[in-house]
Amino acid sequence: MTSEPTRRPMETTMMRRRLVPLLAVLLATSACSADAPEPEDRANSHSPEVSAELTAWMGDVCTADKPMRSVSIMVTTAPPVRENTTGADRKGIQTFLRTVLDKVGKTKKELAVLPEAPTAAGSKLVNDYRKNIDELYSTLFEYTENVEWFPAQSLNAPYRLALVELATFRGMPFHDNAALTSAFRRAPECR
Repeated sequence: MTSEPTRRPMETTMMRRRLVPLLAVLLATSACSADAPEPEDRANSHSPEVSAELTAWMGDVCTADKPMRSVSIMVTTAPPVRENTTGADRKGIQTFLRTVLDKVGKTKKELAVLPEAPTAAGSKLVNDYRKNIDELYSTLFEYTENVEWFPAQSLNAPYRLALVELATFRGMPFHDNAALTSAFRRAPECR
């Protein structure tokens, strides 16, 4: 009769401390690129012909989205999530979240002043993405405020939630639209 080893509570806690940040980073790097089309060199040879106007407009969209693309990189260098946070952790977490919030806000402003899309699918893309960015901004704003007033030992709660929001955020919703995908591949600003 063999007995299975049991994990002690401390070992389980240590394992969680290591896995949660790793999971957040992995989700962030995969989620941010999940909806982006493949680069042109991997595009199939029968992609639709796309107008120069749509390609130029898609370049404007990618330029507006540039701050959000940098957020996915920032998540990989975020301050570590610690089980027992202290007042000393507050400043680093606040700085990180404010920087991310600033970049999301900048994307939000840039999307608001985009020229009108040359196609209905382009309008849908931008409208859906604006909605997603607005929701992300509101949620991150709330978590950033929570970090400012939560007790020091509880800072990890809103911080973890913010990291999960960032890790699960999907990029631009292309909706499998071949013309938008092709324009994305052709616009130099989207690389």
